[in-house]
Amino acid sequence: MKICILSYRFFTGGFTASLLPLLKHLNSAGISVDLMLFEKNDEMKMDTSFVNIIYNTTPKRNMSKIEKAVRLFFTPHFREERKYRMAHKDNADIVYRNDVFFGQTLTRFSVMEYKQKCDLSEYDCVIAWEEGFTSYFLANNVIAKNKIGYIHPDYQRARFCKYADEIALQGLDKIAFVSNATKKSFQEAIPSLADKAVCIPNTLVVDEIIEKSKEQTQTFEKGEFDIISVCRLDNVSKALDRAVRVSARLKADGLNFKWYFVGDGVSREKMEGWIKEYNMDNTVILLGEKHNPHPYTINADLFVLQSYYEGKPMSVAEAMILETPVMISHFAAAHEQVQDNVTGFIAENNEDAIYEKLKELITNKDKLETVRENLSKIDKHQVFEDITPFLDAVEN
Repeated sequence: MKICILSYRFFTGGFTASLLPLLKHLNSAGISVDLMLFEKNDEMKMDTSFVNIIYNTTPKRNMSKIEKAVRLFFTPHFREERKYRMAHKDNADIVYRNDVFFGQTLTRFSVMEYKQKCDLSEYDCVIAWEEGFTSYFLANNVIAKNKIGYIHPDYQRARFCKYADEIALQGLDKIAFVSNATKKSFQEAIPSLADKAVCIPNTLVVDEIIEKSKEQTQTFEKGEFDIISVCRLDNVSKALDRAVRVSARLKADGLNFKWYFVGDGVSREKMEGWIKEYNMDNTVILLGEKHNPHPYTINADLFVLQSYYEGKPMSVAEAMILETPVMISHFAAAHEQVQDNVTGFIAENNEDAIYEKLKELITNKDKLETVRENLSKIDKHQVFEDITPFLDAVEN
């Protein structure tokens, strides 16, 4: 079997973090994989000895602004989106939806700029690892036997423009989702593509995560109660403002804790502002991007991901492998990932519920120890390293 996986660029965290474990498992299974990138980035700084990296060389042309404007006005999904905007013009969310719509449309235009098809028919299957550009490119600009494009987040909660995707993704044979809940979200949004949807959970390399967790850190010292969050600093999905407000309420109750955030992103400056506004400088601590977040996770009392929405976050699975109790908000796939009060804790997705759950856990460490014991009994290799769903999708 020969597979080609498309990814726009390699970078620390994000899509790369979910792709690397799969590549390692495929390499161990003796399956030939070429990784096609569109831009050079961090791959030279990382161990990629387990995959053959190639670069896309399909020739492009530059589409003029006039041509883009004409194409935008006459494209079918522009008219449908305009009807939606007019019908919901009093909705504050419409500004964000407009940004997403134009972003997806411009992505489609960038795919149209390629002068010819990319012939990848030598592969048994070609996979686009990200939603957006690589999936659009695969659907419309690639000749291949079997095409699979991934969409990682909850489709409806991420507020993607279904009018754009319904057209742009028709050329895929399958559309992969990392949980059944996110698969269902897409099927409800775009019924015409529902039959293409398949669930392929992410995989992890258990022994590697455990080994990396043993590294020493210089920026994290054990306190009375330490919370850790490993996430992209993007307030749209990660609810960072809510985390700061909840911290302020817990501190006002006299609770002694620190909440560390590992990661970086577009909302870092805003979060720094909220931390100062609520006088949380010594309580909510931004550690920045870390190449290896596992030593922070394993040394924390509790891992928290209180996002507005998620796909099926790998950071939660990594914490469970390290037997650190997790508390997550009730996003779409929450119950697929965590058994409430058994392998972790699930709070309703609102500020009061998250505040109450954290207060309960900070003041009742016995509950955390029960979860640690339950996590220690899980066969982590069986649960987190299964690539069978991926191979089924590729072969069938």
